[in-house]
Amino acid sequence: MTRPFVSLLIAFAVLAGCGPATPELGKLISPVLTAQRRNGGDLQVILTYDNTRTACGAVQNLRATLDGQNVAASAGSFDPMAKTESEKCQFPGFLIKPDMKSTPREIIFTDDVTTMNMTLTTLNLGTSVPDSPPATLRSGYMLRWLNSLPPEGTTSYKVTFTPMGGAEATWTEGTSLGSTLTSAVPTQTVSASGTVALTWIVNSMVTKCEVATACTATIQGAANFPAVVQP
Repeated sequence: MTRPFVSLLIAFAVLAGCGPATPELGKLISPVLTAQRRNGGDLQVILTYDNTRTACGAVQNLRATLDGQNVAASAGSFDPMAKTESEKCQFPGFLIKPDMKSTPREIIFTDDVTTMNMTLTTLNLGTSVPDSPPATLRSGYMLRWLNSLPPEGTTSYKVTFTPMGGAEATWTEGTSLGSTLTSAVPTQTVSASGTVALTWIVNSMVTKCEVATACTATIQGAANFPAVVQP
């Protein structure tokens, strides 16, 4: 009876040794937590790390929470069929539409062994509405935007025009966006149909970053409307 039992233990040990190792979050090299909302969209949080030292898709059993509430997170994967090298590595993360809160927001990634914590002052975008612009904008017309922004304010803003099939052109830009913004349509040399947009970056600060090497946030609000511009 003893010899079969020993053989069974050896077999289990061999099988365990052949299986892929599951690295803990705390063992990742240069982990970075990035939170971003682009052009008024949903919140995307990504955990990147040095994938030359730890293979893509190696993180397992990852859980994530936002303000203590569980969110559906991906542990990441490796896609050998992706077109580019940068697209082959799908890092861990999640995508969610956050509710509106003025209190600091806490993002946590954990594998039940190690916990990464990132706390931001706000995820709120604010809103902006163009004040009754005409369908056709001519050179010199004064555009007016009515803004309702988070109390944290903004670090930058810009008004742009993107013609259909063309490149974006910046009409005006600045740092602190107020409750109203008035800007002139610059001189136009040709007529074009496209989209006028106001975008801004909220002054959201990272107040806590634990275990991760760095934590970054980009919270960008946006408003736009279709228009025809003429000289």
